[in-house]
Amino acid sequence: MFDVIPEAPNEQPVPPASNTLSDTELSPPSQTPIRDTSPPLAVYSGGSGSSGRKLLMLVFAIIILAVLAVVAYSLKPHNKQTPLVKKDIPYLTYGFSGTGDVGQTYPTETSDDTNTSLINGQLFEGLVRYEDQTKVVPWLATGWTNPDDTTWIFNLRHGVKFHSGRTMTAADVAYSLNYAVAHEGISGSATNLSLASTIKEVKAVQPYQVEITTDGPDAVLLSRLASLYVVDSEAKLGSPNAGTGPYTVASDTINPKATSIDLAAFNGYWAGHVYTRQVHIQEDATPQQMASDVISGKLDVAGDFPAQQITQIKSKTKYYQSIAIPDLGVSFLNLNTERANSPLHSLAARQAITYALDIPAILKSGGLNGIQASQIIPPALPGHDPSLVATPYNPIKAKQLLTNVPNLSTPLTLSYPTGDEGQVGAIAKELAAVGFTIKLVQVGDVGTLASTMIAGQGDIFYLGFGSDTLDGLDMVENIVAAGSNLYDSPELNGLIKQAGSTLDPSTRIATLQKMERVVAADIPTVSLYDETRNYTLTKPYILNTDFPSADTGTYFSQVYQK
Repeated sequence: MFDVIPEAPNEQPVPPASNTLSDTELSPPSQTPIRDTSPPLAVYSGGSGSSGRKLLMLVFAIIILAVLAVVAYSLKPHNKQTPLVKKDIPYLTYGFSGTGDVGQTYPTETSDDTNTSLINGQLFEGLVRYEDQTKVVPWLATGWTNPDDTTWIFNLRHGVKFHSGRTMTAADVAYSLNYAVAHEGISGSATNLSLASTIKEVKAVQPYQVEITTDGPDAVLLSRLASLYVVDSEAKLGSPNAGTGPYTVASDTINPKATSIDLAAFNGYWAGHVYTRQVHIQEDATPQQMASDVISGKLDVAGDFPAQQITQIKSKTKYYQSIAIPDLGVSFLNLNTERANSPLHSLAARQAITYALDIPAILKSGGLNGIQASQIIPPALPGHDPSLVATPYNPIKAKQLLTNVPNLSTPLTLSYPTGDEGQVGAIAKELAAVGFTIKLVQVGDVGTLASTMIAGQGDIFYLGFGSDTLDGLDMVENIVAAGSNLYDSPELNGLIKQAGSTLDPSTRIATLQKMERVVAADIPTVSLYDETRNYTLTKPYILNTDFPSADTGTYFSQVYQK
C-alpha cells in the first residue's frame, strides 16, 4: 500500500498566492492588555508631613496618568490592516510572437505549441493541476489512493459544471481519458494526448469515482494528468467550449487559422469568481511588432522578449513591471562518443569542452537570458543534485587537457537548428580557440536534428529540451538515452529502469541524483544553461505564474487589480 492523500473538503478553492507579486494580508497587531509588573512604590512618612502628602499625591497622579494612557492606547486603532479588495479586470490583452496555432484550442486536435497550451489551460481542466509551476494539487479530483503500484483511485469533486451546464461525472472522466489512451500513439497527435501513453484503462467505478490502471508503475502519472483534460462526453468532439474551465471561446473567434482569440468568463465556473472578465490573446509576427503593440497600449501583458525590446518598452511606458520566468528545461551539447577516430572518445576531450565554454558570453551572443547549468535536471525538478556545481570557464585548463588527446585534429561537426546561429557561433569559436576543429552544420528544424542525433550522424549536437512531465527521468531519458547511438552505459541504463519503476519519492530521487552523477562523470552531454523567459506587464495587475511551459503560465481567472 502507498500513502493516501487525504480528500480535500468539497468547497471553493482559494486562488494560490502570486509568486511574482504578493497579495498576502498581514495580521493586525496584538491587542493584549498591558499589565504593570513593576514592584509597588514605597511611601515614606519622614520629615515634614506636608512633603509626605505631596509625595503621595504625586504617586497617585502618576498612576492615574498611566491608566489613562493605557486606556487611550487600547481604544486607538493601531495600523489595522485594511482587507484586500480584489477588483475585476473588464478586458485584458495578451500577446506573443511566433507562429503559434492560436485557433487550435481544443485538446483533441494536433498542436504542441506552448501558446495553445496557455489557451487550453483557460478552457479545460484535469483531475489535478499545477500551481507555482511545479506543484501538483487536486483539482477536479479531491484526492486519490494507490491500492497497488499500478492502480489509482480518484474521488471526484461534486458540483462541477461543463460549459454546456451539464454536471461532470465519472463517466465524463473515463470518456476523456480513454479517448486520450486510444489516440496517444497516432502520428501527429497533440502532446497532451501522448501523455496517456502509460495508461492501460480508465473505469467509472462510482458516479464520482474513477479507477486508472497503468501498464506498469508510473511515478509521474499525476504530472501527466495535469494536461490530460476532462471534456463533456455529450459535446461535439473537438469543441473548444466542452470543458470545465473558467473561460469559453467567443464564437466569432473560433478559427483554426486565426492569429487572435477572445475568451469570455464562464459564469457557471465551479471554482469561484472569475476576476478577469474577458481576455484577448493575439499573435504578432516578431518581437519588435509585439513591443510596438505594448508601447501603443494594445497589449497589457506580452512576451517572451529579448533584452533589446525590454529596454525599449521600459523607457516608453508609464507603468512597467518585468516578469522573469525560469524555463524548466536545459540547453545542451550531446557528444558522439562512439564515432570511430573521434577525439570525443577521450574523457579528457569531453572535460576540455566543459572548461572551454564561457556561458555568459554565449548567452549574450544569442540574445538570451539565463544562468549556467550544472546538470541536465533543472533545480526545480525532482532529481536535481545540489552537490553538482557548474564547471568554471578556464580555457587554459581546457588546452592542458587536450595535450595528449588522440585524433584531436579530426574535424567535428556541430549541428544545430535554424535560428540558433548566435549562441552556436560563439560555442564554435570557443571550442576552436582551445584546439578543436569545428565544422558548423545548420539543420532546418529541431525534429530533423533530433532524428540525425539519434542515428548518430554527427559529432556534436546543440539542442534544448523541456520535460512534459516535469521529471528528472524524462530529462535524462530524452537527452542522454535518446542518443543511444552516441553513448552507452549499462550503469545508466539500469538506473533509468530503476527510476521508472519506483514510486517511493525519496528512493526515486536518490536514484535520479545517482543518474546525474554518472552523466557528470562520463560527460556524454554538456549542460549549457537554463534560460529565463521575459514578459512585460504595463497595468497594475496582480498576476501569477502557475503552470509550466506555456508562456507566462497564467490562470487569467485569478488575475485582478487592487
